[in-house]
Amino acid sequence: MNAYAIHRDPWVWEDPLSFKPEQFLNSSLDYQGNDFHYIPFGGGRRVCPTLNMASKINRFLLASLVHNFEWSLPNGMKSNELDMQDAFMAVLVKAVPLSVMPRAKFRNLNSSVCETR
Repeated sequence: MNAYAIHRDPWVWEDPLSFKPEQFLNSSLDYQGNDFHYIPFGGGRRVCPTLNMASKINRFLLASLVHNFEWSLPNGMKSNELDMQDAFMAVLVKAVPLSVMPRAKFRNLNSSVCETR
């Protein structure tokens, strides 16, 4: 099964080579391997064994990063100045890597949680 070809099938996806994450917002597609139009973690008997754990950890990780840091673009760059072009290598990567600057929201974020007295 060729996952690269499945995810770029023009019969299923409108403009399949464009990056449009919003296409999944109101979609009935299931990423858990039951719908063979979209199988990022494999499908059938060969589905990723840690799929459920990974989806929970990713939500927790993202929530932690959003909660604990304020994010900004470097050197006062505006969001409309970002270069969103792709470069195809062994995998699809950004032509110009995205850089963001995190700033801790809380003063004691870098200190140890279990300090001894």
